[in-house]
Amino acid sequence: MTIMITEKLRAYLTENNISLSTLSRKTGLPIPYLNDCLNGKIKIKASDFIAICKALNLDIDFFR
Repeated sequence: MTIMITEKLRAYLTENNISLSTLSRKTGLPIPYLNDCLNGKIKIKASDFIAICKALNLDIDFFR
């Protein structure tokens, strides 16, 4: 499940030309943390996933 989420998130960011610095600014999450999550080095915490969805105005169901 985590891989699917990170792949969809990475694709969404690329398609919408959203940088990690922009996502970091909108969520308050550090760029290195976001980078590690997107590269599968660490799992995204549920609370951070919700913050990302809110920052991008995405419904959680987008990732199903």
